[in-house]
Amino acid sequence: MQATMLRHKTYAPNSKLPFATLTAAVLLTAALVPQPAHAEIRISLPSFFNFGPKSTVEMNSPGRHLRMQIRGSATFNATEDDVQTLNGKMTLQEKRNGQMRRMVFESDAGGITRTYTIDGKAQPLDADGRRWLATLLPWVIRETAFDMEKRIKRIHAAGGADAVLAEIERIETGHARGRYIDGLSKLGALEDRQVQRLIAAVAAMDSDFERRSALSAVTGSQTLSTAAQVAALNVVAKMDSSFEQRSALVALTPKLAAETTVAQAWLNAAGKIDSDFELRGAIDAIAKREPLSSIYLDVLIEATLKLDSDFEHAAALVTIGRQLAKATPAQMNAYLKSVQKIDSDFERKNVLVNFINRNTLDKAGILGVLQAMDGMSSGHEIRSVLSELAQRMPADSELVARYRRAARNLNEHERGRAEKALDHLNM
Repeated sequence: MQATMLRHKTYAPNSKLPFATLTAAVLLTAALVPQPAHAEIRISLPSFFNFGPKSTVEMNSPGRHLRMQIRGSATFNATEDDVQTLNGKMTLQEKRNGQMRRMVFESDAGGITRTYTIDGKAQPLDADGRRWLATLLPWVIRETAFDMEKRIKRIHAAGGADAVLAEIERIETGHARGRYIDGLSKLGALEDRQVQRLIAAVAAMDSDFERRSALSAVTGSQTLSTAAQVAALNVVAKMDSSFEQRSALVALTPKLAAETTVAQAWLNAAGKIDSDFELRGAIDAIAKREPLSSIYLDVLIEATLKLDSDFEHAAALVTIGRQLAKATPAQMNAYLKSVQKIDSDFERKNVLVNFINRNTLDKAGILGVLQAMDGMSSGHEIRSVLSELAQRMPADSELVARYRRAARNLNEHERGRAEKALDHLNM
């Protein structure tokens, strides 16, 4: 599916729309009825003017223009080749290869009047005209998501989930495809191959908003295998919007298995988020899982290295710090190395004090904290960390020497306070 563009048109809202409720005009490059490349599909919201509610669908491509407009409300027959009921007027016209075909449906006391013309001249609706109508009406119905819920149930009853999936794969407009994906997801549990096929249909959509919405519909209602989880995360990795990426990752968080392939796919997707604020939100969502597996602790710590904002970096580390009770020495070391990447002395101090207060530190842990302080220049922030650390230090000459080396360049007042914090060691 090639790149699409969105053009918004604003109309008065209506809670009882007779046709498709769409939020934007969608431009895309391949309609489902036969047409040249570079087609443009434009779908307008139903609106209220002097003539009542109106819906319009237009498709333009080299040598071809298709337009469908309805004023009022309409329903179609089960074979989708004719209008079944109509209250108002519906016009369907196509100009192709220099020829204009036009079909007008109008409601009257006797039912529906049909007027078929070719190049402005009235014609009987012959077999060729009916074939033309039977080609265009399903396309319009599909791309506008008209009567979507009933249509999905009808297709499902005839051919099961695979038939609905095939229909979804024909849909080009993101809004309609998203609605069909949501509708199928709600019908019940799908087989794993069908879930993965549905995720592939999401991946082919162009709008990040539509992809995130459709992906959330799938992941919120279906059981996801490891392969399906990785596929979903790969969809997120290809999005451009940091907001939609974070939203999708947060929605996926409860579903993610504690497996290396899934965790690495999450790390890849999270690493594509440009906004530090949104990336920290995605990290926080995983970090708050209970229990947090060792696999995810590894990737969360690695993800913090992608944060440029000291505030967001520190906030993420504080959240992760709540999950360090069962961390391995290697994970503790990786965590403290991430802390050392924070340039702000104030933010680094906050993370280190939080770390000291939350964990029982052995000699290696204390040395790690002292190492993480290297590069700090604020005397007040250095002394604050040292004072907290001193309360947990054993009477170990190597540690005391390293502690005093960290305090060596402090001013007299701050150094004195740091030294006093060691008084309880009686060395």
